[in-house]
Amino acid sequence: MTSGKSTFQRNLIPSILLVWFLELNVAGATPFSRWEFKEPHMGTLFRIILFAENFKAASNAAQKAFKRIQEIESSLTDYQDNSELNQLCSNAYESPQVVSQDLFDVLQESHHLSEVSGGAFDVTIKPLINLWKDHARKDKLPTPHQLNQARGMVDYRQISYNPTIRSVRLTRKNISIDLGAIGKGYAADAALDVLKDNGILSVIIDAGGDLRLGDPPPGQKFWAVSVSPSPQRIPPMLLHLSNCGIATSSDGLNFFKINNKRYSHIINPNTGLSVEHSQLVTVIASKASIADALATALNVMGSEPGTRLAEKLNNVEACFFEATKQTLSVVRKTSGFDTSTPSTQ
Repeated sequence: MTSGKSTFQRNLIPSILLVWFLELNVAGATPFSRWEFKEPHMGTLFRIILFAENFKAASNAAQKAFKRIQEIESSLTDYQDNSELNQLCSNAYESPQVVSQDLFDVLQESHHLSEVSGGAFDVTIKPLINLWKDHARKDKLPTPHQLNQARGMVDYRQISYNPTIRSVRLTRKNISIDLGAIGKGYAADAALDVLKDNGILSVIIDAGGDLRLGDPPPGQKFWAVSVSPSPQRIPPMLLHLSNCGIATSSDGLNFFKINNKRYSHIINPNTGLSVEHSQLVTVIASKASIADALATALNVMGSEPGTRLAEKLNNVEACFFEATKQTLSVVRKTSGFDTSTPSTQ
């Protein structure tokens, strides 16, 4: 935990990109100080940067936010046999299961994003991910037959919902659900709600690369967030943002290596194949959960159809970047994605 008004913070996000948080000229007369808190959750490091009058107020609010993240993790994780998600996958084929509000909301939001993306985002993709992981360990590609078998087990439409009693039913046996591409964003959104309820408004939450921004620092109009692919050291792109979620999808650090060839860890649910284009996709949305899921979906879709989809959605902006050793260039972006402000860092 740290305090003070450090003007430059850098965080290496292990699976996505390099992000800087820049706090510009916070007014000296403000009674608020900057505080930072970190805890490991959901297989990554959650970092909360906030402004509060004193350490006690900041610490109490942050601990409540982390407790909320822990509650969500215990429900949504697929790494614990007794988690609510795994219990659902085991029992919901025999009969509908009443689930927590968190799990129901995440699954329903996932379903909607699957619908609008034509299945480019699909939380039932786990059989394909496991297939690629297993074959990467064996250093050989999955066969077409194996891909077809795994792909036949992937279909978000096999999950049905009853909002009246908050129940979920699986219409086929052996459905496996992986919420890794939306869960951290959802947790960041929930943590922000807790902080707001405790009077903390100027805050940014880093959920292992999925960012949820509240009000900007005191005396400022925005958070200045700059992004750059890691590990390449090239000038970052500066974005002026507040009260939104932002996420980036890239295979910069996460990939499979088979027969000395690099394959993206991003799998197309419709084909079962590793995504071939190597681009960095940044999505800004009203919530971190939406940005998180759409970053994956648009990466699967590719720049042209992905940008078209983003243009149709409310409160969503997206940009496809291509990185070389010297530059980060825009391939395609939505009309409202502002990349005009040059970084000074």
